[in-house]
Amino acid sequence: MEKYTEENLRSFERDKRGYFNFPRGDYSAIKSFPEKCIFDKGCIFGDECVFGEDCIFGEGCIFGKLCIFGEECIFGRWCKFGQGCHFGEWATFV
Repeated sequence: MEKYTEENLRSFERDKRGYFNFPRGDYSAIKSFPEKCIFDKGCIFGDECVFGEDCIFGEGCIFGKLCIFGEECIFGRWCKFGQGCHFGEWATFV
């Protein structure tokens, strides 16, 4: 599984709908993500990550403890969350 860094994030571009589309990978080295991100299934995130509004996560994503999610995030089946995670209003779990 590829491990991504802050530098990798800067190389991704938004699609026509304004979303960043991130492939499956290890994002544990990154602590802050903008709004409107789409992550493929099976992505891994570290502790204390912060995600903007309207992010979409595929099935089986794994999050560390104390992550914060913006409003209207959508989570696929079998996602796992560490202790103390906080979810914004209208978060949806499929």
